Amino acid sequence: ALGVDRSNMYLTIARDLVRNDDHAMLIVRMEGRNWLLDNSTDTVLDANASHDYRPIMSFSQSQAWLHGYTSLAANVQ
Repeated sequence: ALGVDRSNMYLTIARDLVRNDDHAMLIVRMEGRNWLLDNSTDTVLDANASHDYRPIMSFSQSQAWLHGYTSLAANVQ
């Protein structure tokens, strides 16, 4: 992207909890803040705020992350 180093961009696949569907978005780190670029809105969003998305996996230029969640079940066997 114009003026943004690739090392500051993160492609994130997330679960849209409202639409019950998977969704891709771009997180961009600029000036110490994380911004969410989402094709479902024309507004640039604060990526640190909750937006009804649960991240599944993220990719940067040189790394990848798999986001994990604990089960609500007390005894899973």
